[in-house]
Amino acid sequence: MLLRGAGGALALPLLTDLDPRLAHADMPAFPKRFIVLFSPNGTIPGAWAASGSGPTFALGDIMTPLAAHQQDLIVLQNLEMSAALHSPGGDAHGLGMGCLLTGTELLAGDQFTPPDLSAFVSGGLDSYDVVFFLNTTGNVFQGDGEALHQQALQDFMEKKHGGFVGTHSATDTYDSGWQWYGDFIGANFDGHSGYEPGSAHWKSGVTHSILTTAAVPNPWARTEEWYRFKRDVSMLAGFTVLLMGSQTADAMDRPSAWVHDLPGGGRLFYTGFGHDVASFKEPAFMQMLMTGIKWAAHRG
Repeated sequence: MLLRGAGGALALPLLTDLDPRLAHADMPAFPKRFIVLFSPNGTIPGAWAASGSGPTFALGDIMTPLAAHQQDLIVLQNLEMSAALHSPGGDAHGLGMGCLLTGTELLAGDQFTPPDLSAFVSGGLDSYDVVFFLNTTGNVFQGDGEALHQQALQDFMEKKHGGFVGTHSATDTYDSGWQWYGDFIGANFDGHSGYEPGSAHWKSGVTHSILTTAAVPNPWARTEEWYRFKRDVSMLAGFTVLLMGSQTADAMDRPSAWVHDLPGGGRLFYTGFGHDVASFKEPAFMQMLMTGIKWAAHRG
């Protein structure tokens, strides 16, 4: 089985768990079934970048609070910092991505190459079962082809009844500018109080197959960035909340994992978990994630 979308095609021993037959070399080759898209956690370039030059340059939206000090600013853009692309120099999101994609924690010298969006065109996702937004942040489809890539994902989910999995900051992706994605993912990220101990539990009255097949702990004590969201997905048609959770400090329960059953058969599984590389070494988290991938692919 191959994975595409992380700057190339990678053989993933980890994904043999999706189908035991993949572990046997004498079995015929399978078509590509799983595509992962991730972008480093960070700012939204279009909203941050300044425009123009000289003392009259215009600040981007994110930088407008600095307007009173503009005469004292020098804005440097388009710098290349190779160290930011290497583990262990990257942040927790990047380390977690590398651990899931390779089955091990990345070491110094391992690189992430630019994302390959070539499959996100009309018909380009037809041979895949699942698209995985792995801790994506901001506008992942940028440039001249943005609208084309967006439409490809929408058609895959609505017309081809595909599967979609999102972790953690997939809800901090397209928090504005693409209404379809916001309605599709269900809710946008609205902050967190830090990486803290807390607890999750099955939502009362819900016994979804992801929870039962993965034997998700109930309750489940873990350390995480406990996301808050801009709306309650439990009130939305087609959505089922699987887990509620909160950090110990405030004990304010909110959704931590949910599914979206689209009309016609498309399936989405999202969890707010996955901030740190430790998550991708945690058996309970990985069991839930792999079960969610199978469910989204109509294999479980």
